[in-house]
Amino acid sequence: MSDAVVTPLIGISTYREQARWGVWDELADVLPATYARSVERAGGVPVLLPPGPAAAASAAVARLDGLLLSLIHISEAPRPSLASGMAACA
Repeated sequence: MSDAVVTPLIGISTYREQARWGVWDELADVLPATYARSVERAGGVPVLLPPGPAAAASAAVARLDGLLLSLIHISEAPRPSLASGMAACA
């Protein structure tokens, strides 16, 4: 058996919006760097997850050790159970 420490892969949801930088003006899958930096500070490897089909997301998430949902562009209000869980983490 190996005693090597395995660094956890933590998926972070991103959102898609028009972004401009340099000569680019394109749709981009973005997320504030604070999310990835926080995962790195906690000892994980951030894996940015772009919006996409549920089947692809399911396959990607199955390979991860954890998941961080960036509730930046949610089009509906969180369910009461989610909102209370988020308040407990604050």
